[in-house]
Amino acid sequence: MRAQNVPFVVPEFGKLPDYRMPDVLDQIARATLWTFDRFVKTGRADGIVVSGHSSGAHMAALLASYNFGGALPVSALRAILCISGSYDLQPVMLSARRQYIHLSNNERKRLSPIERIAQMKVPLHLLFGSEESPEFIRQSLAYATALGRGGRLASCTRIEGANHFEMADQLGVTNSEVGQRLEHLLNMPHEMGHRPRESHSIDAETTENNKPQRRRSR
Repeated sequence: MRAQNVPFVVPEFGKLPDYRMPDVLDQIARATLWTFDRFVKTGRADGIVVSGHSSGAHMAALLASYNFGGALPVSALRAILCISGSYDLQPVMLSARRQYIHLSNNERKRLSPIERIAQMKVPLHLLFGSEESPEFIRQSLAYATALGRGGRLASCTRIEGANHFEMADQLGVTNSEVGQRLEHLLNMPHEMGHRPRESHSIDAETTENNKPQRRRSR
């Protein structure tokens, strides 16, 4: 990105359990507004491409439905790339992690991207590795299927041979598959980044009700 003279922002945010998840989302939203004010409003960039890995992918997906109260135009978010995230907190709240996440049922729904597809303003690009844990793979495929039904899936791609941590490592490697996906979004025409899609693609085999399916763009 430095070679392309692209402004690059890495926001810091609070970590659980010292901070509650709703507060972390608000921190990420404020960082997005700061980026908009500093770079887009001043003409240094024509929009924002958001990417996140793991918990960052969860937060990035929530930005697509976040209520900025008119402070951030929809067109400012050119694209959102979610890498190896968890998008449904229901299984998480059934695990040992519930002991430090501490969410009410209403908060769990509000902070589960899969529950907020109707409120989304930006289609999402999803990536996951073929060597991730079964739950990360399941979360990505289930979310992609739900996004596709709601007309909010831009793409979903499985990166062969990559585990959860290698997916993050690839972000810093220009010629990697993950790095190339991000570069493609950075170079994508502005008007393509936030247009709702009637069609969608899942470049990986999905499973719904234990029945294998393959979906491709029309």
